[in-house]
Amino acid sequence: MKTSTHIKILVQLHLIIRKGIPVSHYEEITLNLVKEKYDIDFLIVTATDIELEKALELIKPWQDKIVKTYSGSNTFYCGLYGLYSCAIVKTDQMGAVLSGAALETTNESIEAIKPKAVIMGGIALGKCPEKQKLGDILVSKSIIFYEQARVNDGGGIDYRGPKPESSRFLLNRFIQNSTHSYNFNGIETVAKVISGPILTGEKLIDSSEFKSVLFQQFPDAIGGEMEAAGVYAACKNKNIPWIIVKSICDWADGQKNKAFQAESAHIVFSFIHKTLTSPIAFHDLKITPFLSENKPNPLNEHSSELSFEKLIEFLAEEYPDIVSVRSLWKRAGGKNGDISNIARPRDLWQSIWHMSVNGAIVTPELLLQEVGKDYPNNGLVQSHLKQLKN
Repeated sequence: MKTSTHIKILVQLHLIIRKGIPVSHYEEITLNLVKEKYDIDFLIVTATDIELEKALELIKPWQDKIVKTYSGSNTFYCGLYGLYSCAIVKTDQMGAVLSGAALETTNESIEAIKPKAVIMGGIALGKCPEKQKLGDILVSKSIIFYEQARVNDGGGIDYRGPKPESSRFLLNRFIQNSTHSYNFNGIETVAKVISGPILTGEKLIDSSEFKSVLFQQFPDAIGGEMEAAGVYAACKNKNIPWIIVKSICDWADGQKNKAFQAESAHIVFSFIHKTLTSPIAFHDLKITPFLSENKPNPLNEHSSELSFEKLIEFLAEEYPDIVSVRSLWKRAGGKNGDISNIARPRDLWQSIWHMSVNGAIVTPELLLQEVGKDYPNNGLVQSHLKQLKN
């Protein structure tokens, strides 16, 4: 006879299967084993269930499965985000300073996995619908911790919170494009990328009056959220570059609801993912793309005939602009939004090749098959295709 515990497990498995969630989606291994084999480039911090869900939709495995590991009170999902090794963590609660919130989670995560940079991604309140729209992406030049204030006799408030600046390096990399194209539920849309100071505090704001007072005090602020002060404090203590990247999901005007949260979270994490597809943008932080030992670059040969360098040169010459590259990528089964706006053809093709080798829907073979249709008599392309098939 089955025990009540066995019955509960069977019911849970049945529900998982009905929802279409693969039971073995993650491979659980110890953190020590992860650290022996991989270096984590970026820690991506989330604070809500929907943020974690949308962040995980874009992570790819290092090998066969996404790695799930643990350290203390934190759970990490590890793999490839764009071209880089990343770990995604969710705080136990919203805000910065309480137990399990952003400060404690980020500090413990940095100590455990030793990332080279920290990105806080998620959803935020917008400043005004007249100049912004839902889904616009807010990138922190700085953060404004509005909780520290002097309350004067008569009710006046003088805000005295710090205004620390984000990593200038990361800010530069995240604001190179003024817009971000994304696909949500089959609809292609464009979000604006806005950089500036972001308000942060422990209050979940849903009052047009309180919000109005804050933005009167800080007219340069572009939006607000709850976790940035904790991320900043943890990273400052460890001298780790950090940045806050969030998408507007509501206006905090007394009509807050969750209707746009899923799309907002998808927007911001697709934007972070796209930013992390550049093969050279983070070299100055000593961060380079990950190449799996089990997925070696099959075309990185020293022979002149099958030279990776010659292949990149050929592709950059024949498909030198975004329009031609996206057309080729789409023919091979990809989406236009997968391709970043990189001006130099050679850098663009290096980014595409790294993405293709490291788990993109468009594999190197699929990509070169389409190139082969355009250049059926090109010996370089046909030789690479033959080696891939073998």
